[in-house]
Amino acid sequence: MNPKSVYINNVSPFKESVAKRFSELHFLESMTDELLMFSKVLSKSKIIITTNYDKMIENLLARQNKNADTFIGNSGFFQETTGWGELYKIHGTIDNSSSIVITDKDYAEFDKNSILLNAKLLTSLVDSPIIFLGYSLTDENIRSLLKVYSDNLPTNVSQNSDRITIVEYKSGEQSIIENVEHDPILEINYTRIQTDNYVSLFKQISKINQGVSPAYIRKYQQQFKKIIEVKGHEGQLDTFLTYVNNIDDMTEEQRLNNTAVAIGDRAFLFVIPTLVDYLTDYLTETDSTAVQVAARFLAQQQPNANLPYLRLLHRIENAGDIGLTENEKRKIDTRVEKTPSLDNLIQKTTISKTLESRIGEDINIIWADKSINEASRIKLIIKGITQYEDSIYEFIVDTALPRFIDNFQSGIDSNGIRSAYRKLFVAYDLFKNDYS
Repeated sequence: MNPKSVYINNVSPFKESVAKRFSELHFLESMTDELLMFSKVLSKSKIIITTNYDKMIENLLARQNKNADTFIGNSGFFQETTGWGELYKIHGTIDNSSSIVITDKDYAEFDKNSILLNAKLLTSLVDSPIIFLGYSLTDENIRSLLKVYSDNLPTNVSQNSDRITIVEYKSGEQSIIENVEHDPILEINYTRIQTDNYVSLFKQISKINQGVSPAYIRKYQQQFKKIIEVKGHEGQLDTFLTYVNNIDDMTEEQRLNNTAVAIGDRAFLFVIPTLVDYLTDYLTETDSTAVQVAARFLAQQQPNANLPYLRLLHRIENAGDIGLTENEKRKIDTRVEKTPSLDNLIQKTTISKTLESRIGEDINIIWADKSINEASRIKLIIKGITQYEDSIYEFIVDTALPRFIDNFQSGIDSNGIRSAYRKLFVAYDLFKNDYS
């Protein structure tokens, strides 16, 4: 960053500094259990609204192999959304320093639009209970919201303590103290929880069985109809399919045949790929996942997340119109723009000076050298990947992919191993499939 770019791009050096600082945060090892349980709570949440700038929520959702539609500032309040599995970062994000709300001017502008946030939260309160974490009733924003809620909800809010829960930190308290309290000014009842044992609290919340998780509802609602339309058009459906409102119009012959109602063919019945599914299908070049399903999965991932996809782009181009929304197309285009060249990726992959002389050494010899930690071996292979024309595919499929799956399913990404594998998969993709 220099004065010229700051002026031309209207960048705040202060906000850039804030974004950089928050991007360098790391989880404490002592918080592993609490973070694991919190990630399970997040994965069950219909809507998450946060004032934090960092990527903690996104990273924890990724540990559960989940992701959320993310909206920055007030952007999501103006869009038609699914209302399931959504993350609203109302004070901005480190991915875009200009979105960060931190100065008096920023907060004044934010307050002008607070009616949009209140409307979103009030709508959610009507349908689902809300849990406030890291806030209290002394927070004026919370009081303002609940005042609007109590004034407008057409029910007796004094009896709605099970819809509003405020969790407060109480140092050293290992039990979970739960009380129903009344605020005479706001004229509401609410549940107040005090504890220092968040592992136990999150464990109890994560046991709530709401049927299908919000993340899957969000994914499925677009997938069912698209699978039927695309696969049906290709003549690949071997089961008669209909919509619920068409059941009465079925012929007797159709009633006697195998029938599925608005779901899809056998190969894709309820199948929305996980990260492991996607990588396995892509790297082994099986391509058993329908192109529109794989494309939608790609669009749902963060554009900066390391994922191989170049061969999928060619499948999308060859398939023609597969029913992607403009927003999904835009997300894929953003990923393409952010993808580095192979040379750039190799250059930015750092290894110790002592390993530089081994760049390009036989891949099996490198992998067998257990004196080098796993992440460093992966990076060393990335540095010399252009010299592994004949051996890299076998290594990716037989060694790297199974090792990544084991690490991913363990839930523990020690020493950046998982990140190193994902970078390797992208390097391999750029090496083998970059036709530009």
